[in-house]
Amino acid sequence: VDGVRLSGVRKDGAAEKAGMAKGDVITRMGEREIHNLDDYMAAFAEMKPDVAIPVTVMRDGKAVELTLVPQAPKAR
Repeated sequence: VDGVRLSGVRKDGAAEKAGMAKGDVITRMGEREIHNLDDYMAAFAEMKPDVAIPVTVMRDGKAVELTLVPQAPKAR
């Protein structure tokens, strides 16, 4: 797979709120193309909490444009 396939999304998490679903393949986050896990992790390093970024996922063979609003990590 070219991109990162989601094995699931956390209930009420940023991905679920953006409309992402299990099985989606993330191919772009902001200005960064996502081809593998390294690209995916690098994209997270560039994100800022509460600043919306465009995300493209492949779902059922079609590109779907979503908006992700990253959340700050929660203390446990």
